[in-house]
Amino acid sequence: NVAVGDFGPGVGPAVAATPGAGGGGVVGLFAPDGTPIRSFPAFAADFRGGAEVAAGDLDGDGFAELAVGSGTGGSAVELRRADGSALG
Repeated sequence: NVAVGDFGPGVGPAVAATPGAGGGGVVGLFAPDGTPIRSFPAFAADFRGGAEVAAGDLDGDGFAELAVGSGTGGSAVELRRADGSALG
């Protein structure tokens, strides 16, 4: 599961990726050339339902944030900045 956005200063254009079912709820951010930028958990460490991710400007600052939805067996949605901090 992937999403693309311009995440602003310190990150810039990047690809956000999450694992599918059986994987954890971790979000990875990667530069356009595939170089890892950072990763952070969106859900509890023991969650193994995978996650879905979408990128868009959710707070009107001109840069993308992330909506991360829990996959199989979950029903949570987390709104996160590119540094992993919660939005709002």
